[in-house]
Amino acid sequence: MAEQEVRSVAELFAAATNWTCEECGAGCEEECGENCEHGCGDSTAVTALHWLGSREVLDEALKLTTSDDPRVRARVADILGQLGVPARTFPEEMFARDDQLAEQRYRPARSRSCGSRAWASTQGAAGNECSRQTGCSR
Repeated sequence: MAEQEVRSVAELFAAATNWTCEECGAGCEEECGENCEHGCGDSTAVTALHWLGSREVLDEALKLTTSDDPRVRARVADILGQLGVPARTFPEEMFARDDQLAEQRYRPARSRSCGSRAWASTQGAAGNECSRQTGCSR
């Protein structure tokens, strides 16, 4: 990242999961809902969380995997899948958590491939096989 992030981890998660769209305004959630074409949620906060890759980010993201809001769960799957870019942090823990998420009926479909992608990025050829098995396309 070019600039040092000054927001706390809690502030970054709040911004990343704020569904009020700057393009649509306050009525976005009612008007567009999950289908907003502007990608509501602060993408700079998501990127900052990816790059921070700290234990604090991991712990907060894991708490949010049980959110009732599928958008929050999908956003957290994205954050976990790219935690600690470019070197990826905590891949073993994310892969273990990925198996737990797979057993939850309400988990986002992308969570398995995102967590598996994080683990696979550290595993060379074994990771390539994991990616093929999970359908990870990133």
